[in-house]
Amino acid sequence: MQYTLNPTTYGIDANKAPLYAAVDGRVASLGGTHCVFHVHRNGERHVLTHDVLRALDLSRQFATLDEHTNRACDTIAGLKGQFTPIRKAYEDLADKGLLLSADAWITQMHQGPHQSEAAPIAALYVRTCDRPQNLQRLLSSLASFESVRSVTIKVVDDSRDAENEKANAEQIEDAGKRHGLKVEHITRQQRHDRIAAWKRELELDSAQADTVDWLLQPGQDKTFSGGAAWNYAVLDSAGQRIFCLDDDFVVNPRQHPDAVDRALFDNGLPDFIRFAVNDDEMNELLEPAGIDPFAVHQATCGYSVAELLDGEPGRLLKGQDLRGKTLAELDHLTGASRVVVSTNGAWGHGRSDHLAWMLTADRAARESWVGDEQRYQQISNEPRAICSSPATFIGRFLTHTPMSVDNSQMIPFAAPRGRGEDYLLSALISFCYPKAAFVHFPWALQHCREEAHQTRGEAQPWTPMFSRMIAANARMEEEHCLAEDPAARIRWLAAHTRMFAEASPSKRVQTIEEFNVLLRSGLLQQLEQRVAEDEEPAEYWAADVAQLLHANGTALTKGRAVGFADWPGLEPEILEKQSATEARRYADAMELWPELWAKAAQQSAG
Repeated sequence: MQYTLNPTTYGIDANKAPLYAAVDGRVASLGGTHCVFHVHRNGERHVLTHDVLRALDLSRQFATLDEHTNRACDTIAGLKGQFTPIRKAYEDLADKGLLLSADAWITQMHQGPHQSEAAPIAALYVRTCDRPQNLQRLLSSLASFESVRSVTIKVVDDSRDAENEKANAEQIEDAGKRHGLKVEHITRQQRHDRIAAWKRELELDSAQADTVDWLLQPGQDKTFSGGAAWNYAVLDSAGQRIFCLDDDFVVNPRQHPDAVDRALFDNGLPDFIRFAVNDDEMNELLEPAGIDPFAVHQATCGYSVAELLDGEPGRLLKGQDLRGKTLAELDHLTGASRVVVSTNGAWGHGRSDHLAWMLTADRAARESWVGDEQRYQQISNEPRAICSSPATFIGRFLTHTPMSVDNSQMIPFAAPRGRGEDYLLSALISFCYPKAAFVHFPWALQHCREEAHQTRGEAQPWTPMFSRMIAANARMEEEHCLAEDPAARIRWLAAHTRMFAEASPSKRVQTIEEFNVLLRSGLLQQLEQRVAEDEEPAEYWAADVAQLLHANGTALTKGRAVGFADWPGLEPEILEKQSATEARRYADAMELWPELWAKAAQQSAG
């Protein structure tokens, strides 16, 4: 059976004694009072009594041995007043390696392979679409960074308007003349020709050719997004490292003074959000980061975690930094873990039109937003914020757009249509490389949005994109795939994804319903936690929370909770057919991608 434990929370230890946490493992009963505990970390097996297992269960989080002992004495029947023997039992568990010290974990994080040089930087890829003024602004902001001058900038142009494509060409030429930048323009036609060449060289059948077009070709409809351009960039740079930016960024790195320069290890990135009512307030809120972001990413992405920590003394951990964490949150990485993706935050216009991300933000973010009702409404309607990390985060999953990627080994594809393409990309990278590291720096680049402002409407239930369900499936099935080769792993996931497409219609609808229920229940839980944090919350904030709670609660409990943001309003019988078709597309793409990437890498090397 799976060894699962309930976390507990401990207070601060005034004595700063060493911290210990129980290792993870699986348990098999031997009958009677004993069991076998199989340690995940090293495969060792230990025979334990059920009382000792229970004591181990209570020590998941890093805390002192005294704290673990007190917890066991207070919780386990029959152990009250037995502090000394229980304390000795915990010392024995530590000697056997069943309790790991924080210092020992930190030591192993500094042990890993070192390499003199990572793969070369292929290019800085910039995706643009019908926004010449944005491209001009971005290219101008790059001119002050010396590290960019040695890198080719490849503008992947998704523009649907011929005049905008022409204007982009003029901006690219001007950037070379005025700023000395090396910029190449990849037009729709050039991209189409390159894709056609890949298909010919691989001798694909018509179905496989359609899959390549779905993954790579720019589109015209409303679901068209930057995912296809990203996939093209990954193939164009196969075997090398890359930088990447969207055209609505300005490279002007800033940082909030509350962010700290140390390492933060976790499974998922904890959001650091602060709101501002206008651009002037945002400028006062942040301070210049004083770094060349491209130089920092180049020195990070493609290297091991041990190299990252050893190269930056300010990021070294102390044992007390792990207080309250579990090894399950930390053991996904080792010092040998390769940094596959590095990125940073964004400041400026908010990251989403949906109010949920604002209402679920933590207390510090809320305090920067909920001042008075006028301020609250201004920020709600047109949020300006910094969205980043509270420290240098080193983990296994990111939802922010990558800025640097180590594509020396196969990087999977992003969702080619709709929003949320980065979420799927992160999930597929984690699936293909279970020990890969993602790094998120606490500083942020300016995000500009030119679209006409519209006041937000009524709160709506959170409805995900279909690609998010594909991503969720990848995350859930990651540990069940025993293959180690990335190509074999993604093809295993293809077969699992195809199982959904081939299921009965009722089973597909049931799976979609369960996924929507899972997401909405999670959102409801987050909102309830935020409500509980304030005894007397502002009425206008509480009213919006109540509205969102009602909208998602109603969707959760009334009727069938099915649907995706890609296909709003579809009846269940149509939705199940559409979802089957889309799942097959993703399965076909997973099967074909390794071969496609390998061919592209072969061409790059040649």
